[in-house]
Amino acid sequence: QASSIRSLQDLLRRAAPEARLRGYYFGTWATAATAVEAGCEIDSFFFHMGKPGRRAGLLAECVELVEHLFTAPHPTVVGIERSGDKWNPLCGEWETTSEQRECLARTSRAALDSVQDALKVETSLSPHATPFGYLESVLERVLRHPTRAEAETLGALPHRDSFGGEAPWRHLAKVPATAQAVFRPVSLRNAYERAYWKQGFLAQLGPTEKAMVGGGA
Repeated sequence: QASSIRSLQDLLRRAAPEARLRGYYFGTWATAATAVEAGCEIDSFFFHMGKPGRRAGLLAECVELVEHLFTAPHPTVVGIERSGDKWNPLCGEWETTSEQRECLARTSRAALDSVQDALKVETSLSPHATPFGYLESVLERVLRHPTRAEAETLGALPHRDSFGGEAPWRHLAKVPATAQAVFRPVSLRNAYERAYWKQGFLAQLGPTEKAMVGGGA
């Protein structure tokens, strides 16, 4: 929604009224238009201001999963300091557990390895080629038609909607233990309602359990 860049620009304009910031995003919703109206410059990669709708719709299946993949494996940067001719980031306190940090580190390493492997194979690609078709097909398959193993692994990832304070952690799509679901059906329905990734949750259920949460057979 470009809310962070707009907030930062508002702060900078207290000292420099003409300050204009430019942000680069994987994708932006239509609500990012308010930041543009405030003077920010926005560049989006996969979809811009909610267009094209099919790509925005794909991310809407579980934008939290995509946000997780882009999470840096270090604390939030709260400032910068100068050391000689270099600028170094100042980080705040950790807001994740050691287990979550290891997960983020593995995700980061896997992403970089994947890019390196792709570059070895796709040597014929133009440097200006954009693999939108590939990205759409991968996101369509994983977000809307995950295997049970994928849904269990990715659904167990923790996420929260904000940093700082006491914002609660929730799993993307974690299904309660079988015994709990059988003897307390309401726990299954509640978990489904709280899940960020509905298709991932349903992929872990059998026909009877799907009917219990209203997800069809």
